[in-house]
Amino acid sequence: MKIGAFYQSGHKLVACYKALEQLRKVYPNIPVALYEDGSKILEQVAKKFNCDYKWIEQQGTNHPTSGRVFVKEGGQIDWLRRIYDACLTTLKDVEWVVHYEDDVWCRFEITKPPKFDISGANGPLYTNELYSYLKNRFDVYDESRHHWSENGSLQSYGACGGAIFNREKFIYIFENIDKVPWDYIYKLDTRPIEWCDATLSFLFQYFGFTSGVWEDWAQYDSKNIGNWWDKSGWSVPMEEQPNVAFIHAYKHYYCYKPEDIEIDF
Repeated sequence: MKIGAFYQSGHKLVACYKALEQLRKVYPNIPVALYEDGSKILEQVAKKFNCDYKWIEQQGTNHPTSGRVFVKEGGQIDWLRRIYDACLTTLKDVEWVVHYEDDVWCRFEITKPPKFDISGANGPLYTNELYSYLKNRFDVYDESRHHWSENGSLQSYGACGGAIFNREKFIYIFENIDKVPWDYIYKLDTRPIEWCDATLSFLFQYFGFTSGVWEDWAQYDSKNIGNWWDKSGWSVPMEEQPNVAFIHAYKHYYCYKPEDIEIDF
């Protein structure tokens, strides 16, 4: 598999540094497109770990703590355009793109190739209204495209950090993005407009591509040890995590300041 990574970060120097440090231990040569949103602290990190770097003006005053990429009207299109631009430049020679984030940890090389055009988490269900809309769009009148369907789910989304998607199919999607009735979709389910993982999954589904769970992805298991807001809450070692290539929601280094670790530029 030829893979690359699209990574939007900002405001979390230690988490970004450690995520890329670990990624380069496993994949020293894959292309990585790193976009820094708002802060101006990651350019040296990009140079250290051989990433193509771009800076983005802050997208809304609440972005650093909101957990949302889309903090303004049309924000989802801006974010998707960054991925599209990366697919045509930094990632132009890859087949698959990993959706990278500060809380993604790469444990091993991929051993279980994705079964779907976009593969990731065992994620949340859409509203019944959006599920019905997607089924009707493809003349599905039964439950054959449920969450666990081998033909791909129309019922749920899961393209959070660590998910992987087909580059060429994403390019097709973005070049036809003006066909999506966003205002109507928002009435059915707000999340494809507000949350990046829902947006990515939904777009692949809307354009007739497949979406489902990836066997080489898992969520970090804290085993209810410690507090989520400090270092004690992320102390379960990776050796005790599922045996997969990518772990999502590992926020241990969110709790560190630059002076807490050795950063080598």
